Amino acid sequence: MQHQEECARRRRAADDRGIALLVSLAIVAILAVVVLDFSFSVRVNMHVAGDFRNRLVALEAAKAGVYYGIYMLRQDDPGQDNLQEDWAQQMGIVLNKTDPYELADETSLTEEEVGLGKHEDFLGCREGGNVATASIVICDEERKINVNLLTSQGNRPVFKRWIETLIENLEFPDVDAYELVENITDWIDNDDSGVAEDQYYADLAEPYSCRDDRMESIYELKLVKGMTDLIFFGDTPYPIQLSGLEEEQWEEREELGYSLPETTPWDREEDLDASYGLANFLTAHSSGTVNLSTAPPEVLIAILDDEFLTETVIKARQESPLQTRELQNLIRQVSPTLYNTLVRGRAIAFRSTYFRIESTGKFHKAAVKTTAIVSRSNNRDITIHYWRVEDVRPESISEDVPWVNAM
Repeated sequence: MQHQEECARRRRAADDRGIALLVSLAIVAILAVVVLDFSFSVRVNMHVAGDFRNRLVALEAAKAGVYYGIYMLRQDDPGQDNLQEDWAQQMGIVLNKTDPYELADETSLTEEEVGLGKHEDFLGCREGGNVATASIVICDEERKINVNLLTSQGNRPVFKRWIETLIENLEFPDVDAYELVENITDWIDNDDSGVAEDQYYADLAEPYSCRDDRMESIYELKLVKGMTDLIFFGDTPYPIQLSGLEEEQWEEREELGYSLPETTPWDREEDLDASYGLANFLTAHSSGTVNLSTAPPEVLIAILDDEFLTETVIKARQESPLQTRELQNLIRQVSPTLYNTLVRGRAIAFRSTYFRIESTGKFHKAAVKTTAIVSRSNNRDITIHYWRVEDVRPESISEDVPWVNAM
């Protein structure tokens, strides 16, 4: 009997030890899961915090780039603007700061401070250290046709004809230029007599209101009846910013590592498959005139309506800044009617008031593009009218200087 009790006692002790072992293993397993989960959460939070910090630095660098562009415009003579001037070329700045708050202090760059960060070889500087950079493109809006002038009382038929001619020459498939221009006019006029008015947009699956006023951004064109991404954006980046470069300057930028369009400006007419969007040729911000010194060929042929005159203007401005009086006399000789419309009607100019500044800030894998539209007065004061911030797509991050449409 005593032996049986001893055996039973030993079995209970063994069972207790087994249960204790199982409990211990369960506790260890739970702790391991908790520790792993905590470790994972810490790593995720560190990555999130790092990405947030990198984006914040890239954002501040992009803002600094915009203000550097403003600085460049302030240094430029507002009397005449052409494609050979410094502001019309791609540029880059290096900001030797990694603290976003310190970097934010540099967004209002002074003349003395900005000289410390600008380098022609900013690509190499970025690769060599932990610094923020910004690549900058400045495009004057006077090289484009202002869509808001479709509702002006004086020259409305002129601007309507220009935009219709532009759309026809771009040869978008299955697009009626007259109908599309009428739809754009309906979007910005304040009456309800057209086809694409409030009732049309109210009946859509996702309804919205018609503007019935001047466009605040050219992106509003995407909301107009009949507008598609192909018509608005095109399928090929337009090499408008570098159209004033000579072949030697183009080669220099290639050696520096700039990402340039496959087709150079002087070979662009050979790119038969290219489709350029209206965003490259229309604007919602301008003084209302078209700068013949900077306007792309597509805009020139639309407003001059003469191939010989267009070719003469392009050739003349490649050699030197256009001479106002000489060109006006040439227009008068070619067509007195055109002279009355363009010169006496004050539809053309040789200077620009509104400019679009696109600055792409980069820090590590973060890239942010800031777009600002500004106006410059005769005394070089700058006013900001439009501000847009957007993240650059991941596939663009590896580009040293991203090529962007001049919208």
